[in-house]
Amino acid sequence: MGTNDTDHREYAYKKKLRRNDKIKTVVNIDQTEVWLANPFGGAVYIWVPYKVELGMQEFTISGCAVQSAFFSMQSDTSPL
Repeated sequence: MGTNDTDHREYAYKKKLRRNDKIKTVVNIDQTEVWLANPFGGAVYIWVPYKVELGMQEFTISGCAVQSAFFSMQSDTSPL
């Protein structure tokens, strides 16, 4: 969960950063219910390792989550 995947801690020694160096939250989905939060907000990404065959999975995101804008080069309608 976060606005981007860059971890700026590795760059901190090169120059003075005027931002938080890590703005993402990563959790493993290893239970049927997982709680997460990020004070910076941002999109929720579900990463599946390459070539892992899990079949179709269903996820529910609830709480203070807000649906983001949908963009597709294939369609001009939202899938929801």
